[in-house]
Amino acid sequence: MKIVWRELNLNNQKVQAQITINEEGDRTLLRTLYLDWKNLNDRLKQIGTRGINLPETISENAFCIFFRDCFRVVKVKGMKCSFDAVNTKTGD
Repeated sequence: MKIVWRELNLNNQKVQAQITINEEGDRTLLRTLYLDWKNLNDRLKQIGTRGINLPETISENAFCIFFRDCFRVVKVKGMKCSFDAVNTKTGD
């Protein structure tokens, strides 16, 4: 995944944001990351602890691969944010 700065209209406000751009090979990368997480999660459970949540960087980027009208916001310049996947057509 490539991370680039773009000017976006989010929630009716123009902002500078870092977003992910899908590239060839991202499905393979996300599959590998998922299997690594699953292995760690399973091993942690074996020693009597609860599992760990799936990292949002895996789930959000996977979502964007399957829904091409979406991208993941990584960071917004000058703001704290908790943006996830955003629809390119609606800005939501």
